[in-house]
Amino acid sequence: MPPAELHKIIAMDLPEIRNAVFRYLTRRSLVRFMRINKAWHESAAALIWESLSLTAMQQMPSVEALRRYAYLVKTLQISSNINDQIVAECAALNFSKLQKLRLNLTAGNATHVYDLISRHSTLTSLDLSYHGTPWEPFFDDPHLGEAIASLPNLNTLHLQF
Repeated sequence: MPPAELHKIIAMDLPEIRNAVFRYLTRRSLVRFMRINKAWHESAAALIWESLSLTAMQQMPSVEALRRYAYLVKTLQISSNINDQIVAECAALNFSKLQKLRLNLTAGNATHVYDLISRHSTLTSLDLSYHGTPWEPFFDDPHLGEAIASLPNLNTLHLQF
């Protein structure tokens, strides 16, 4: 092949190198890199959305962003101080790669939690913490048992109240 026909290979165009470099960047930097081109967008988005923590202490992603990138989430943590509407939105989404789910629950979001658990058969780890009054029997609810029993890949289960 004549030299004029050779294509210049840039290291960051190779997915293996790009992903290795991206692993050292902050979320903020990854968001900036997402804007460079489609390939960089896909690599950065996969790292940004791989682990999602929804707490009142952090800026919440928009519902549109949750819908768009739910398929990339492998680990999801939802704190008890999150609005019940956000929990309902998450329960309606399909996190197709979800493996680990950590929930800090209240009585108000129990129904949504059952839906969220039972819809994700890919779960290998489930961590449930309940923060409610003693007369709210969350862990005694048969719907929770049914949701957990529907998880064929579950290896780790932690229940705390």
